[in-house]
Amino acid sequence: MARAGRASLDGAWPTRGRDGWSRAWVAALWARLEEANLAHDSLYVLLRESTEYNLFDLHPPHIFQIDGNFGATAALAEMLLQSHAGS
Repeated sequence: MARAGRASLDGAWPTRGRDGWSRAWVAALWARLEEANLAHDSLYVLLRESTEYNLFDLHPPHIFQIDGNFGATAALAEMLLQSHAGS
């Protein structure tokens, strides 16, 4: 199952999360696959490109989208969990 997820991410998703919810999914999936750098990069892009200064996630054309905020916090939680998996 992890190989299939990795193949999907490698093939179509690494740079394609265009709005908050899809970029958050990418970050969470990379974290689950223990690819910390790729998860970090995805979360960084989410914050840089889809997040307003008040931390609201915006979907083009500048419409608030709560699932991007929920997804980002879930991705961050997954990153924290995976960072302690080997301890």
